[in-house]
Amino acid sequence: MGFWLDTKKSRLVLSLITYALYMLLYIVTDEQAREFYFGGYPLWGYVVDAATTFVCIFLFVQLSIFYSKGIYRRFMSFAHPYRSLLVYSLALFIMNTLTAYLLSLLTGYMFNLDGLPFLQVQHLYVYSILATFISNVYVNAHYL
Repeated sequence: MGFWLDTKKSRLVLSLITYALYMLLYIVTDEQAREFYFGGYPLWGYVVDAATTFVCIFLFVQLSIFYSKGIYRRFMSFAHPYRSLLVYSLALFIMNTLTAYLLSLLTGYMFNLDGLPFLQVQHLYVYSILATFISNVYVNAHYL
């Protein structure tokens, strides 16, 4: 099965869409984000924040697509399509959430942080949920 997102250009576009969804969600729901982006901070602060966020989202999208392909090949069945899509969606959600959790543990260990503050600071869970959503949409569209 050939995935249409196997080109670099398509994956970059998918990452940009995920980034736009994340920024929209982040600015609408977080008062500190609105204060930061509309507060008149120096341009370099915006550039560093945007670049860091985009790189994290790009990595999560790439991992999510990797997980999608593996789960699709393992669990999809044309004999039971709805059950297969449900199993696929749940497995992808678990893999992306586990990735966010393990990354937060790793960074917490590397920087000697207690608990999981990196999960909250960098919004890794939101990245993983958006990557799951985008990957689900793309595989469901391809499958159906």
